[in-house]
Amino acid sequence: MTQQAFIKLPLCVVAGLLWKDSKLLIAKRPKGKSFSGFWEFPGGKVEPNETLEEALKREFMEEVGITIHEIKFYNSLLYSNRNHQIDVSFFNITSYSGVPKPLESQNLKWATIEEAEKLKFIPADKPLLKQLKKDTLALVTE
Repeated sequence: MTQQAFIKLPLCVVAGLLWKDSKLLIAKRPKGKSFSGFWEFPGGKVEPNETLEEALKREFMEEVGITIHEIKFYNSLLYSNRNHQIDVSFFNITSYSGVPKPLESQNLKWATIEEAEKLKFIPADKPLLKQLKKDTLALVTE
């Protein structure tokens, strides 16, 4: 009998960076979900036959009740642990309508990058905080 090798593809995830007065919208994962109590950027899994933009728009409508009109790609990161690989694509949300509200029993908060760095973030999102701080510092010093 021959053994077959299986390649496990990374889980494709999108996350949105929604800004207001130099603060980002972040969400605290509710009880009963993996990483319960950790903070994250709103977003979620990309469904089969869905583009990244479609997934982000769907996730934001489901999670926080806003309609996204325009996005701009910011960065993507590959997060790996013993069990999973997650490919996270982050987008700046440049135009939207509605007021964010917690629709999935999560807490929402507007936080500066410095405030967010002090919170317990899910591992897949944590590296982005460092990148945002670096990019923001570069803009200030230019």
